Amino acid sequence: MAWILTNPVVISPVLGVRTLAQLQDNLGSLEVELSKEQLARLDAVSGVPKVFPMDILKSPAQAMMFGNVKVSER
Repeated sequence: MAWILTNPVVISPVLGVRTLAQLQDNLGSLEVELSKEQLARLDAVSGVPKVFPMDILKSPAQAMMFGNVKVSER
């Protein structure tokens, strides 16, 4: 969850919890700070291969999809 919160295109992460313990774990991610190295490793292993349609979903198409809107950081 801490990693998802660093992604500027994620507007509102959805918590999927069934228990109070799971909710507490998810909310605990608000206190986690990941290093640049950790973020880079997470980005690398979760990358989407640049094949159709991902290969065409880059600038300027990406900017048009989001209307050039960026969510400000906390």
